[in-house]
Order: sequence, then structure tokens, then C-alpha cells
Amino acid sequence: MQDAQHLERVRLEFLRFEIPKGPKGDCSDGYLKIYLKGQETTDSYDKFDYEMCGGDETKPSVVVSDGPRLVMVFSSGELMGRGFKANYTFETG
Repeated sequence: MQDAQHLERVRLEFLRFEIPKGPKGDCSDGYLKIYLKGQETTDSYDKFDYEMCGGDETKPSVVVSDGPRLVMVFSSGELMGRGFKANYTFETG
């Protein structure tokens, strides 16, 4: 049996998102990468769950981790954007 802490998941809800796409229309300039499964513990940074750039229309509204960890890596790139705003909460069950 697991205690409540091991059942926690991180819930990330985006309220605003603007990281400009690169010249090729991809995330080669600025990006936000999200890791939901603890990939950072094995240095598996190439195995992200989400790579996001663009405007509000390109972001997921909610992201939920598999466990009590969620890692985000943000690169601002060369192009100017407003960035992002998100709320996080912990869920059990």
C-alpha cells in the first residue's frame, strides 16, 4: 500500500503562453520542454513529453505528471516573446 505522498501528481495549468517559433516555424529558437516521468534522473533530456513554442493555440491547457515530479526546461531563444504563465497544484488519487 502506498501513502498519500506517493500518489501525488503535479497538475500544471497554462494561463498564458507566447514563446515565438523559430525561422523554420519550429521550436529551434525558444521553447518550453516538460518532463513528466522523471527523465532528468537518467539525463534523458532528449526524451521530453512536451516541447512547446508559439502562441496560446499551441499549448495544452493542462498537463499532469505520472508522479510527484514535473520538470520544465525553458530556453528564451533570440526572439522576444511574452513568455508563459502557469499555475501548479498537487493531485492525489
